[in-house]
Amino acid sequence: MQRWRKKVLTYWVKNAPISHDNYDEIRMEIRKAFKAWEDVMGLNIEEKESSNGMDVDIVLSFEPRDHGDNNPFQESILAHAFYPPKGDVHFNNDQNFRVEPGFYEEINLLHVAIHELGHSFGLPHMNKTDSVMFPTNSYSPTRLSADDIAAIQALYGEKTSHTDTREEESERPDPCDGRRIDAAVTIGREVYLFKNKWFWTFRGGRLHTRPRLVSSYWPEITDPSSRSA
Repeated sequence: MQRWRKKVLTYWVKNAPISHDNYDEIRMEIRKAFKAWEDVMGLNIEEKESSNGMDVDIVLSFEPRDHGDNNPFQESILAHAFYPPKGDVHFNNDQNFRVEPGFYEEINLLHVAIHELGHSFGLPHMNKTDSVMFPTNSYSPTRLSADDIAAIQALYGEKTSHTDTREEESERPDPCDGRRIDAAVTIGREVYLFKNKWFWTFRGGRLHTRPRLVSSYWPEITDPSSRSA
């Protein structure tokens, strides 16, 4: 099975469906779907703002039947997703997606998102009806089964709790304190700043992401402060 070769994934919710055009509510529901997987596996997930999706790992969008990926929606298809390293999720905008469906013809967005994100993380369909990866358009659970958890942990390991979190938080640099940095790199519209084992980004002169561990994005770099340009 295909998998992501990093410890942190970023995503962007591009738009909301015509059936439920409250963008913030859609974002919250997508966040719940990511959290269902994040809570049991060794990947961290972060939402990012984006203008075109080129600077995130996974873009989630609501699309018309023909949407330019050579995979047009058939009438009964709710959504489709791409395996890593692509990972994008396309929802069929002709479907009646709802955050809290109250009628038979309304579709539970949370279930569909959890299922499609399973594919985005590298999981295939499963033939057990209690699995969120069971291939069906009918009502299905929004809680991962034991088989779902075992499958995702086979790819990314178990969720770990760091005993040194408090220590790391105390070491996190202030991106605006003006002290010397170790390196700066411009990639596209973002400026990446590095200090010891931390990095953060600016975009348009404004802080875009708070300081994060270099190892969370580039695990192969174990001691960034010892590297020279």
